[in-house]
Amino acid sequence: MRKIRGILTILVCFFIPSSFIPAAEAQEKTVSQQYVEDMGSGWNLGNTFDSFDERHDRGEETWGNPKVTKELIQAVKEKEFDSIRLPLTLHQRIGSLEEQAKINEELLNRYEEVVQWALEEDLYVMINIHHDSWTWLADWDGESHSEEYLTFVFIWNQLAERFKEYDHRLSFEAVNEPDFHTSEENKIEYLTRLNDAFYQTIRQSGGNNSERMLILPTVYTDTEQKKMDALYDQIVAWEDDYIIATVHYYGEWVYSTNIGKTRFDGVLWDDVTPRSSLVEVFDRVAQTFTEEGIGVVVGEYGLLGYDKSDTTNQLGETLKYIEFINHYAREKGLALMLWDNGQHLNRHSFSWNTPRFGEMIEQSMDGRSAYSKGLDTYYIHIDEIGQAITIPLLLNDLKLESIYLEGRKLVVGDEYTYKDETVTLTGGLLEEKIKESNQIVGKSLPLRLHFSDGADWDMQLIYVDTLVLKEATGLTGRPFLIPTDFNGHHIDHVQSKDEQGTNVLAHDWWDFLEYDVEFTPLYDEGRIQLSSDYTALLEEGTYELIFTLFNGEEYGYRLIVDGGRIRGIGSQDEEGNQYKAAQRSLKRGTREQSSSKTLWLLAVIGLLLVAIGIGYEMVQGRPERK
Repeated sequence: MRKIRGILTILVCFFIPSSFIPAAEAQEKTVSQQYVEDMGSGWNLGNTFDSFDERHDRGEETWGNPKVTKELIQAVKEKEFDSIRLPLTLHQRIGSLEEQAKINEELLNRYEEVVQWALEEDLYVMINIHHDSWTWLADWDGESHSEEYLTFVFIWNQLAERFKEYDHRLSFEAVNEPDFHTSEENKIEYLTRLNDAFYQTIRQSGGNNSERMLILPTVYTDTEQKKMDALYDQIVAWEDDYIIATVHYYGEWVYSTNIGKTRFDGVLWDDVTPRSSLVEVFDRVAQTFTEEGIGVVVGEYGLLGYDKSDTTNQLGETLKYIEFINHYAREKGLALMLWDNGQHLNRHSFSWNTPRFGEMIEQSMDGRSAYSKGLDTYYIHIDEIGQAITIPLLLNDLKLESIYLEGRKLVVGDEYTYKDETVTLTGGLLEEKIKESNQIVGKSLPLRLHFSDGADWDMQLIYVDTLVLKEATGLTGRPFLIPTDFNGHHIDHVQSKDEQGTNVLAHDWWDFLEYDVEFTPLYDEGRIQLSSDYTALLEEGTYELIFTLFNGEEYGYRLIVDGGRIRGIGSQDEEGNQYKAAQRSLKRGTREQSSSKTLWLLAVIGLLLVAIGIGYEMVQGRPERK
């Protein structure tokens, strides 16, 4: 079908003048495309009805979140979300095959109550079965008489019956991130059979289910092209207008979970960045489904680092990701649903745990925001006090309206200048601020940039001094703590190599340690922790760690392993100083580059002056020197 459409398009473009071809935006939307548009921006009630414990199950509270309240659902609506996904895990909550996998009635009643609350707030609701995809369904052998297949059908028979009279705002998603313990080729075939069982079960169940919007995943809701093509072929074969495709998106893994790649526009490999990768993926999703009339919902999006901690991903770079993915999804006609297992929207206060994150989410649902091209933190070395600071901006068609430092509106011309989309803070302004403080190193000045629309861009100007890594001792296979004077700095990434220069880390195909898995900066405690997983990799010998800071400075640290004991050589003892001098590559942003260029320029000027002097002596006819 796709090939035929492509041929027709070529013929139309060839024989009909372009002025007679309506713009894509003017074309009438299909039923599923319109439904996706109506779903707008969505939110996941994660780690709640999908949480479980085989021994001590506490229902929706099993994984630490409180019971859902009507106030929470109202808060989701007040945050201007248009839809909600309600993951449901039925593992250990259903009967045997003889009981036709009967769902626990108390759980189902409670789940339906929350569905009703969401509909009362006029939210579009997605129902799915969730972690069942790996707790038992992954064991399916592909046969229709097998226990897993029959259980799946029995579950959807019950859900279809329970919700068949609900209106069109309620949709069914077959299963979350389906995967199977078989070959890659078989996985696609298995899912095709499972999707078909889901489709037939719902369509034959009566009530409003005859035109219920059904949401079908790819294998593991992945965006690999062959997986999307298989789903496309299945959907078009049904000739059913009430079908939506779904995928998930968490960005490139090394950026998403922070394995040494922290910048949204930083190069990952070749010329690929997290931003360009997102564009490439969404373009393919749209080409495969949306441009062929099939609506798409990205049922989960976010960053994997949030599964570890709120500090795994650099906040400003996360905000750029949030801003752009919402914008580009709108461009491509995709609906987004934020994955939130309790780390974003507080389930008690109903406010955002990180206000800047929440503000960017809310502003990005239907608009754009501007931000600095560099980090949201600017590190000023103490020997740079009094120098001007430049901040290039990415405006996204907005206008800079005002700037505030520590809450005070700055005066354009006197305290900052603005030209060519670049803000320059005067050196005098910052020097004056330092004079007002008794402590320089580590002092942080909040800077806010306000634009014509969207979220404000908050920055921190931090005065820093040399990082100091101190001597430490420990054991292999145990956490190793390095006492550290951070002096205002933050760590961007860490490398680890043995004496032959070979990478020593869990992901030996990569170049960097994984944040919060192999190393964790404990800024408040003044220590860097190397995890037991990392130190277990260390055998007899010497290892080199290179700590790269966000301002570009690099610091070396040596680990000597002997008999299972680790000695860390710090930068304050004699041997450590020698090692630091050999390993540290001082790169203080553009400051060092500018200094090098300045020295080079002075040297050239000096040579020119000498040459001019020699030429002058020759012109004057002075005696030749013996």
